[in-house]
This record gives sequence, structure tokens and C-alpha cells, in this order.
Amino acid sequence: MQQFVHLRTHSRFSVGASTLTIKQIPKLCAAAGMTACALTDTNLMSGCAEFSDVMPSNKLQPIIGVEISLNHHTADPKILRASSLSKIVLLAQNHTGYLNLCHSVVFEIVSKYCISDSFVDYDGYSIS
Repeated sequence: MQQFVHLRTHSRFSVGASTLTIKQIPKLCAAAGMTACALTDTNLMSGCAEFSDVMPSNKLQPIIGVEISLNHHTADPKILRASSLSKIVLLAQNHTGYLNLCHSVVFEIVSKYCISDSFVDYDGYSIS
């Protein structure tokens, strides 16, 4: 029998996308017979530490990820709406991948709040 694993799960940290608390996720996964689950909140990783603690204590594999909003359109950023942004889900395979995700989120936050853009510019985005 093949096992299903959610690779795009949002928690209450993804405002408007979910109302699940981190502690509810392992209970739902166990009830569905899953052995793992990915937490991929939108543009942030605020629940990752708690998620990494509660999943193993419930005998489940945590997969850390993030859903990033990307703008690869040429429209004026002042008139962009959420519907014109692309979303990409990034998952960490190991500690290096986790550090790259942290870099991605910091890049997104700096781009949004320090450079006065409301999105990550697709052309300027890279992970070294």
C-alpha cells in the first residue's frame, strides 16, 4: 500500500490560509495514517521549531518547508495583487537545505520591507 504525505500544509501562521495550530497537525496526520508531513507556511517559518518538536514526539517525520510568493511579471509592483504572484514550495532535505530556506525567507522579508517591494523579484532570487 502506498503512503500519502502532505507536502503543502499551512498552519495558523499562514494568516487567511489555515486555522490549524501546530499541535493539531500531528493528530490529524496520525488519524489519516500518515508517517510524515511538511509544514509550508506562506513567506515565513515561524512554526518550524514547534513543528520539529511535536512531530517526532508523535512518532511522525517533520518536513520543514516554506511557500514563497514570487513575482516574475513585468507589471508595476504598485498595482500587483496576490492573484498575479506565483507561489513556489521549497522543502528542506537536510540541515543545509534548512539554512537555505532561512536565507530565502530573510531575502523575501528584506525585499518586502527594506527595499519597499511587496514581493520577491524572480530574477534576483538565488540561493548560493
